[in-house]
Amino acid sequence: MARFFFDLTENGIPYPDTEGTELANLAAAEDEAARALFEIVKDQMPGGTFRQVAFQDHDGTSISLFEVKVTCEVTRAAHSDDRPLEA
Repeated sequence: MARFFFDLTENGIPYPDTEGTELANLAAAEDEAARALFEIVKDQMPGGTFRQVAFQDHDGTSISLFEVKVTCEVTRAAHSDDRPLEA
């Protein structure tokens, strides 16, 4: 087992992981990071139109092992408004 640290960045704001998580290997760490990011985006989708979250993973040193990033952006057409479309 190895300890992996998942430093979260959300909309440009860093949140360092000071505890880390023990996982079997690098592939398990990549899977865990991807799963966690999708849960963050799904559970806390903002009312706004843009959200970017990323994990920068390291092994307790300053050397990055990998990054997993999710970006969600909603762009309305210039002619759209808040009215529902008529059938």
